[in-house]
Amino acid sequence: MDQHKEEERRKLFEQRETARKEMEYKSRLECKRQHMQELTTRKSRLLEQIYDLESCEKLLNLNYKVRMILFK
Repeated sequence: MDQHKEEERRKLFEQRETARKEMEYKSRLECKRQHMQELTTRKSRLLEQIYDLESCEKLLNLNYKVRMILFK
């Protein structure tokens, strides 16, 4: 009888440990997912800034060419 109770306690403990580990794993996955989302957002912002800078550079080059033509 005592052995049966001990076996039941052991099984319950193992189930709780498994559930705890699974929750920790899911929590880590969620943290990683959020971090990846933040990185993706940052990447998008940086790409926008790069495209804006490239556009500015093209405008400056165009402006320079126009001035060269006008003031030859």
